[in-house]
Amino acid sequence: MIAVQGPIALAYDCGNLPPNVAQTGNELRVAPTGGDDTASVQLAVNCATRLSPSAVILEPGQFRWTQIVARGWGDGRFEGAGADFGLAGAGNPPYADHAKDLGRYTYIDALGPSTVPIYVGLDFIPSAGEPYPPGTAAMFVLEGGGDIEMAHLTWEVTVPDAAQMHRAIHGFKDYDALDYMMLVTYRSPAVASPGEGVWVHDVMLKSLSDHPGIIFGRNVRVGLGLDGTMITPGVYAPGDEGMVTSTPFTGSHRVTDCVFDGPAIDTESAGLVDGRVTWAQNRLMNGNFGILLLDHENSVFNVVGNDLTGHDILGVGAWQRGGAPRLDRVPGFRIPGEPSIVHIYDNNISDVGGTGIGFSDAAPSLGLPGGNIVGEILDNVILAQDRASVGISVKGAKGALSVKDNFVDGLFVDGIILCVSDGVEVEDNRTEGADGKTISVTYSNNCEME
Repeated sequence: MIAVQGPIALAYDCGNLPPNVAQTGNELRVAPTGGDDTASVQLAVNCATRLSPSAVILEPGQFRWTQIVARGWGDGRFEGAGADFGLAGAGNPPYADHAKDLGRYTYIDALGPSTVPIYVGLDFIPSAGEPYPPGTAAMFVLEGGGDIEMAHLTWEVTVPDAAQMHRAIHGFKDYDALDYMMLVTYRSPAVASPGEGVWVHDVMLKSLSDHPGIIFGRNVRVGLGLDGTMITPGVYAPGDEGMVTSTPFTGSHRVTDCVFDGPAIDTESAGLVDGRVTWAQNRLMNGNFGILLLDHENSVFNVVGNDLTGHDILGVGAWQRGGAPRLDRVPGFRIPGEPSIVHIYDNNISDVGGTGIGFSDAAPSLGLPGGNIVGEILDNVILAQDRASVGISVKGAKGALSVKDNFVDGLFVDGIILCVSDGVEVEDNRTEGADGKTISVTYSNNCEME
């Protein structure tokens, strides 16, 4: 936890704050107004960035806002009174099977339909011929900074159309889903060293599901994004569905003891360079993707001790998309100079609908250097109730990768599949079908890369 000094350390007086914001030294406490809290929370965050270390504390109750942006916050905390983990699995609002406790927990929701504005610090490229400007919609954006702690908060998006994006992402157009609940992008000059970063812990993130007309039937694309991209500055190619950014995303980040329920992608890290991200002891449920690691260079990822259940497409994935379609459509897309190391171990992945754990490096399929992802997949339990295809999938691996001591059980077509891969050590895995028979390890030279 970041220590915050008392009144004697006051370095900046925030001046005339609204009645629901109180400053004591380097700490600002904000109470919900019952209406639009955007202005008061943004004022508190703006003041906190002038102080270091500092804290913004959200009192118990229901907050609603459009978008909060924190830029260059040196060291500090953004936290609430507590996270209501009882919302996990409670279905859609009004939560017939769970009552909110507004006197105990801090709840954050989007203000209303189509109110979250476009944040242009992290750009998506619109499809060719579409007039809509690039940008992304996020309820909270942390851009740059030092060591920041975010904790004890309940994030919800209870309206189906919190933002109107009207652009193509992953083949979906004209959807009204929110891009992110929380977006962290450590890419500004305020970053002092790659060792600084954000620690997100004891946070609940919940979105709607089963709503037609929005992405995967959900109103949030990504719950928590630790995102940048690997695009050479200044290169822009209309028609791609990727992202561009002018500076690398870096830092050392942790996500621990959180619960994700419902976003299309629970949490992801994209475009990390010379950094580190750890996901540990989190619970992720009812999404399409659990944890995604995308397009990284010379970074270390630890995915350990998490519980994932009910993901329709993928539990945990490490994808290096340095090949098609990006190389031919975005000339500035960089092939990594140094490989990243990915450790996936001791996770429990159940009710899998597609693939439990997936590694994919697209470069070898284009005749480009491989070995962009190395690491280990160890001691994971992967269970399928129905319709699942693969327990562990490894595509395009050309470096040191160990797949050991995993237990794969259930209605899988393949227990473990290796495609266009070599240098992969597969040992002591237990793979069983629903009938108790062993599922074979499959080797192939024909597979579709992510």
